[in-house]
Amino acid sequence: VSMPDTPENQAAYPQVYNQEPGIGFPLARVAVLLSLATGACHDLAIAAYAGKGTGETTLLRQMYGSLSPGDVVVADALFDDYFLIWELRQRGIDVVTRAQCRRVGTQTVQSGPDGDVILWRRPNKPHGMTGEWYRDYPKTQLMRQVSVDARDKENRAEQFEVITTILDESIDGGQIGDLYERRWEGEVDIRSVKSVMKMDV
Repeated sequence: VSMPDTPENQAAYPQVYNQEPGIGFPLARVAVLLSLATGACHDLAIAAYAGKGTGETTLLRQMYGSLSPGDVVVADALFDDYFLIWELRQRGIDVVTRAQCRRVGTQTVQSGPDGDVILWRRPNKPHGMTGEWYRDYPKTQLMRQVSVDARDKENRAEQFEVITTILDESIDGGQIGDLYERRWEGEVDIRSVKSVMKMDV
C-alpha cells in the first residue's frame, strides 16, 4: 500500500532504495490471514516494503498465533518453503500451495491417480539462518504433490503442481486442486476490504 508523504510515514516506511528522495511515496507491505469460508480478515502483519524482515513469509510467521491446529493454510507459490511448511506442520496446521520448482533429491514414495507422495529433502541452509536453527529441521518430510488442470484469467487451459501436507487418502486429488483454485477468492475478498477501507492505492 502507498501512504501520504509525511515525515512520520517516511520514517516508519521508508521509500525503496531506487526511488529518488522526495519523488516517491512511503510504501508498506501487508500480509493478511483471510478466512476462505467467510472472507473475514483474522490477522494482518505490516512491514516496510523492502529490507530485512519485510518478506511475506516473515510476516506470516508473525501471525502463527492466530492459527489453530486443524487449520489449512492455502497460499501461492511463494510459500512453497520447506522450513515454513515444517513450522506450520509442527503446530498441527496443514498447507496447500502451488509448487514453485522441482526439488533436487526429491523421491517419489508412492504414485496414484490422486497425486504422488514424495519425500522432500531439506534444502541447503538459507543465508541468515544459524547452523543450530537449521539442524532443528528434519532432513526429510513427506508431502503430497497433485497435478491441477485449471483455467487462467483468459480462460486458457493451464496445468500446474500443488503440494500439500494433507496425506489423508480419503481426500482426493481433485479436492486438493479445487481448494487451491479457491485461493483466487481470497484475492477478490482482499480487494473488497481495501476498497471499503479506501486503500485502493
